[in-house]
Amino acid sequence: MDIRVTFDDVTLTGDLAVVAGLLALEPGPKSSIIISLFSDARAGAADELPDDETSRRGYWADALSDDPEESTGSLLWLLQREKQTEKTRLRAKAYAERSLQWMIRDGVARAITVVAEWIGQGRLGLGIAVSRPDGTTERYRFEQIWQAAEAE
Repeated sequence: MDIRVTFDDVTLTGDLAVVAGLLALEPGPKSSIIISLFSDARAGAADELPDDETSRRGYWADALSDDPEESTGSLLWLLQREKQTEKTRLRAKAYAERSLQWMIRDGVARAITVVAEWIGQGRLGLGIAVSRPDGTTERYRFEQIWQAAEAE
């Protein structure tokens, strides 16, 4: 069981769910997926930062880990001002896949499938399929708002 995290695709914010004054619980991996995709992973020295960005960001708890493979979050934030191109879509897919690999390493999933597609101007949809160890598959859909410039 995880504490339930809700995500608002429009404001790009997450919050803990509360029911009757108590933190709500969730039996599946959705909250873990939300944290993995939408927490900001630390950008590497070679990563190009978005315009007007000076911070390489990073999830605060990663400072407590000695293992760089155990970082939390994704680099999706690096794409916030990218043009709506095939290259950007492929980078988003790769960033999402990388951020979810811990689920396979930790035995939460046998496989993770990510589909990234442009669903409108400035809107990228992420479809996530989690193949669980018991043979079941759970599917999740997220729509990301981009401050994307039109492709030239």
